[in-house]
Order: sequence, then C-alpha cells, then structure tokens
Amino acid sequence: MANAKQPQHNDRFDFSNFQGFDNPTTTPTPDLLFDHIMQDLKESELKVMLYIIRRTYGFKKNTDNISLNQLVEGIKTKDGRLLDRGTGLSKSTVKRALQSLKEKNLINAIRNSDPKKGNLPTTYSLKINNTPRPTSGPRVGPLESQGLAHQCTPQQTVKQQTDSVVVKKIVNRGITPKIAQQLVDEHTVLYLLEKIELLDYLVDIKSPLVSRNPAGYLRKAITEDYSPPKGFKTKSEREAEAAEESQLSEELEEIKQSKETREKVFRDQLIANYQIPETELNIWERALDQLRGQFSRVYFDKWVKDSILLSIENGVATIGVENRPAQEWLSDRAQSTVANILTGILGEPIDVSFEVLHNLS
Repeated sequence: MANAKQPQHNDRFDFSNFQGFDNPTTTPTPDLLFDHIMQDLKESELKVMLYIIRRTYGFKKNTDNISLNQLVEGIKTKDGRLLDRGTGLSKSTVKRALQSLKEKNLINAIRNSDPKKGNLPTTYSLKINNTPRPTSGPRVGPLESQGLAHQCTPQQTVKQQTDSVVVKKIVNRGITPKIAQQLVDEHTVLYLLEKIELLDYLVDIKSPLVSRNPAGYLRKAITEDYSPPKGFKTKSEREAEAAEESQLSEELEEIKQSKETREKVFRDQLIANYQIPETELNIWERALDQLRGQFSRVYFDKWVKDSILLSIENGVATIGVENRPAQEWLSDRAQSTVANILTGILGEPIDVSFEVLHNLS
C-alpha cells in the first residue's frame, strides 16, 4: 500500500496482526545446525550464524560481503526500503558472537580493505568440509613423493570443467570474463543456469526488459535474485510445447486431408448417380461464391457449403442437401436469397426447391 509506514530496523514485529507465512521461500541450512549444534550456541551466536546463512545460501551464494552495521541493523536500499532487520543485537554482542563462531570453526571470515577506501565489509561464509572421501588401498608415501601434490581430485576436476562451461555461457551473453568468473565463484552452478535460462526466455519473447542491455539484466538477475515473470517457461518446456503443437498441427492436417478425400469421393459418386451436367456444377460454384458472403461462416459451413445443384427444369432449380434439418433451414432462411442469386446468374426468373439427397452407400 502506497501510504503504509515503512518498518525500521528497531521496530518490533507486530505478532498480534500476523496472518501467517506466505507460501514460504527457503534458505538452505545444514541439518547439523538444527540437530546437534544450535543446542550449544548462545542466542546471539545462533542469530549471527543464521543471518550469514540467509545472506549467502538464501541468495544462492557461497560467500557474501557483510558489514557490521548490516549484521546489527539490516539492509536498506538506496530508496530507503528496508530489506531485512539484521540480528537486532548490539555491535559489541555481534563482534563477540562472530569471534566465537570463528573459534568454533563454524564460519570463515576474510577481512577486506582498500588503500583508498580503507576497511571494507568482511567476506563471510559457512565453514564447509570439502575434503574428498579417502580412497581404498595403502598410501606408499607422502603425496610429494608420488608426484600428486598439485594434482586435482576427480571432484575438483569436474567442478573446474563445469565452472568453465558456465563462465563461457555467461561471457557469450555479453558479460566480461572477469565478472563472469566472479559470478561463478560466488554462486552455485544451478542458480546461474536458472538465471541464464531466464535471460534467454526474455530474449526469445522480445521482452522490453532485455531489449537494451541483456548483459546488464543478466548480471542484476544473478546478484539480486530476480524471479521469473508470470508465464515463464524453461527451454525444455518451450521445446516440448513446440513439439506438441507441431504434432497436433500434423494430425489436424491429416484429418483435413482425409475429410477432403472423403468429400470428393462422395461428390463424385453423387454426380455420377444423379447424372448432374457440367453446366449445373459450374452454375452452382458461382452461386456458392456469392452465398458465402450472405451468411456467417458458421451457418454457411453447416447448411450451405455441402449442397449441390441437381437440375434446372421449367424455371425451377432443385438443390440437393444432406439431411432434413438442412432442408428445413434453407427453405426457411435462404430460399429467396438462393433464388435471387440464381436469377442473376441465369438472367431469367428462377424458383428454388430443396431435396434431401438419397443415401448413396
């Protein structure tokens, strides 16, 4: 609501008016934290750790630069919108909690600085055990003596190859190699592929969101976790839909051709049985062209299209129709129209009668 008061970081949550959670989005959190670790943490340590998890895995990142003020008060956008309220702890309490979490080997913290800007926000991440499982068999000696000290594990090799592919995909969409590598280092592969697919979808549908700067949109989609728009479909979904439409189109074309073939066979048999002269056939084709403009397409296709001029004798044109409902409808709704059109074509007064065709089978 436009006039709603924007919450501040020190505003208490209004539990009395809380209607319940929306369909929840999720932040991946290690089960071990809930099952065995939080019981031995102070409240302040748990709050700080959960905030770091939210800022990293909650935004599909492995690390994030977080300032002390953000940990305490939360994050505001440039236009003053409050994104989160931080931990709600004091600076001194947050500092003690961070130090304790590092000593307990639960988080990594890398301090950043710049010669011109001075101290920068610290880079935080969960401490993750990336040690590969030991292989079976005795080790002959130190890794150095085996010439393996600088070789990658199979898992590392696969990750490097995968990262290289993703970097290439990002670069191919206009982002510089340096920024692309940085994005790959900070986010999971699956998350990046989702954002690439989002960009490709918007480009395919010629969305104005990406018409000017697709690369800029992709970078912000990654760093700010853009959600897919309404109607978004993955590439595989679009390809499956296109294949289904193509198959349906082919089936409809086959049905159409089969129907046209049956109609031609029926018409040829009808002409032969009633011995309809070529002149009558040509006259009725001209009449049908004019009748098409006299009725809606629905009525024309249902009642008029399949009729045929059987004969013209003594100023009376006999029109063959498929069934009695068609005979009744044409007699009530179209007799004068058909008579006027045939009179115009033949240059003499014509009356019309409608006759139900005999079963030809």
